Amino acid sequence: MRARSWEGSRYLRGHLGDIERHGIWGSPAQVVERIERHVEQGCSSFMIEFFGRDAREPAGLFAEQVLPAFRV
Repeated sequence: MRARSWEGSRYLRGHLGDIERHGIWGSPAQVVERIERHVEQGCSSFMIEFFGRDAREPAGLFAEQVLPAFRV
């Protein structure tokens, strides 16, 4: 989750378009805010992918600090 946008751009090779505008990355609080912004625009499903050699740490951080903000 802490990956900088340029890292995502490098991995995704630009197929998402403007990753600065549309990407979801940053601190847990930033990720929550960016997901909320997408939800406000009508997005109801997300595909989450974690980059790096070991995705366990960012996935755990996401589960512990981001997902609770969206539990109903």
